[in-house]
Amino acid sequence: MKEKLIQAFANLMDSAIAMAPKVVVGILLAITGFALAKLIEVVLRFTLTRIGFDRLMEKAGIDKALQRIGLRQQLNLFIPRLVYFLILLVLAKTASDALGLVAISDAFGAFFAYLPNIVAALLLVILGTSLGQFAGEMVTESARNSGIDFAASLGKLVSGLIVFVVAMMAVSQLKIDTGIVRIVTSFVLGGA
Repeated sequence: MKEKLIQAFANLMDSAIAMAPKVVVGILLAITGFALAKLIEVVLRFTLTRIGFDRLMEKAGIDKALQRIGLRQQLNLFIPRLVYFLILLVLAKTASDALGLVAISDAFGAFFAYLPNIVAALLLVILGTSLGQFAGEMVTESARNSGIDFAASLGKLVSGLIVFVVAMMAVSQLKIDTGIVRIVTSFVLGGA
């Protein structure tokens, strides 16, 4: 029994010694990655503030669309922070590769493979809500000029339909099945 314990501890020490270079590389990657991510965040924040990125987004009306979907923070603060965390995720994937943690590395890889879908869905929602609001205002104005009594309701209906269609496109971009929503929508619209 004593020999088995000594052998188990010897095996443990051998594997710890064999793993030491990987751990050192992982620690160096982490330190370098944190410093690089922070540097990129600071430079990006400075650049966005310097060019007046928030004013440009306000002129384009994108800030209102972002506020409608719940983003209240200024973009010149939000975007650099988002980039910082994405760099940290890349660092985590690289460190898990260096340490031989395949399952963790694969999970990060799956996230990065899905990330373009998230970005595309977010862009669809932002642009779609802006387009919906613009179309609704145009319909309201045209209906009001034509003397239609329910011009505001008509504009809201058009805006709502555009936002609904764009939301469905965003959900399908996320590869979420929209079959149930389509069935309910066709039932409501068909039965009405």
